[in-house]
Amino acid sequence: MFDVAVVGAGPAGSMLARILGVKGYSVVLLEEHPCPGDEVNCSGIIGVEAFQHFDLPTDHILSVIDRLRFIAPSGASLPFQHHDPLAYAVNRARFDAAMAARAVAAGAVLRTGARVDEIQMNQSDVTLSVNRNQSVLKSRFLVLATGAGSRLLQQVGLSGSKKYVLGAQTECEITEADEVEIYLGHRVAPSNFGWLIPVQKGRAKVGLICDRQAAHALRKFMDSESLRDRIRSRTKIRCSLLPLDTIHRSYAHRTIVVGEAAGQLKTITCGGIYYALLAAEIGADVLDRALQHHQSDAAALAPYEKRWRELLESELRVGLRLRSLFARLTDDRINALFEVASQDGLMDLIREKVNFDWHRDLVNSVLRHSLVRAALHPAAYSRLLFR
Repeated sequence: MFDVAVVGAGPAGSMLARILGVKGYSVVLLEEHPCPGDEVNCSGIIGVEAFQHFDLPTDHILSVIDRLRFIAPSGASLPFQHHDPLAYAVNRARFDAAMAARAVAAGAVLRTGARVDEIQMNQSDVTLSVNRNQSVLKSRFLVLATGAGSRLLQQVGLSGSKKYVLGAQTECEITEADEVEIYLGHRVAPSNFGWLIPVQKGRAKVGLICDRQAAHALRKFMDSESLRDRIRSRTKIRCSLLPLDTIHRSYAHRTIVVGEAAGQLKTITCGGIYYALLAAEIGADVLDRALQHHQSDAAALAPYEKRWRELLESELRVGLRLRSLFARLTDDRINALFEVASQDGLMDLIREKVNFDWHRDLVNSVLRHSLVRAALHPAAYSRLLFR
């Protein structure tokens, strides 16, 4: 019997397995794909703070993110450059494999090609059926780090997120791409955004977030005037669910849920790696205490929920409020916003307040700035407010 079984060898699952392995617990890390990182659909952008906080592997960094260009529906653009790196683009497949390798080096047992089909909660353990009963595992505790939309949540008495958007992405051979490009407007992704992220010379990830028909929307985006003459070839389009709300409860008897499965991702950008790692760190600490005191009931794991919500929930709520405001903007209003920002000092404020992973201070500062400016210079804001 293992002390902890972790389902999902993404960054969160591997981090939690590694922390507990270092502490001397027996941990099994179950990954349904042949290798951690297979079939992953992610921009691969991870903030600098995450690398500093967790000493993450740096061997698979593809590019430094310090320059962005925001493109309005009209085609007008706002350049942004920071004096320090904001984030790194990594090869997600290799990064995930490296994270899992670190867990193994800490003592965890990695089993790939291991799909968990059924979970049975017992009084003294958790029983996992793997690959249609080809093997059965037992553990004292269970961690679900499966990503969004897992049916395994229901088997432990929990429910998943209720609100989702869709992410679609492909990797392209491309010309003229030396900075991150963020595209706004209803023709690209209503209430959301599209992106181009250079990862290596002549190659970039192109993707978007939308509410439905993500693959169709991405094809249309790549055929737009801004991209069609620059794209030489592309790989298969991958689509995935991205939760916009957290699950009602992220713990149960002998069980905690981490990462996208719990809805722990930034609600503005839908990036989830750093928040998932932070939740995994909290989860490992709570499990360590429960194992030390031989406690397994849900009450013993409740501090996990309290602590990660105290850390993340205010950020998530601010992101949802900003999304709600942005959803009301027509393309004309977005164009007007670009005009105002280009001459209003807003980009200087953003440069001062920007933090890749923590958005609350920036969002609040921008809204206060805009409201004050609108009060003092209403003519300059009339196009934004009254279109």
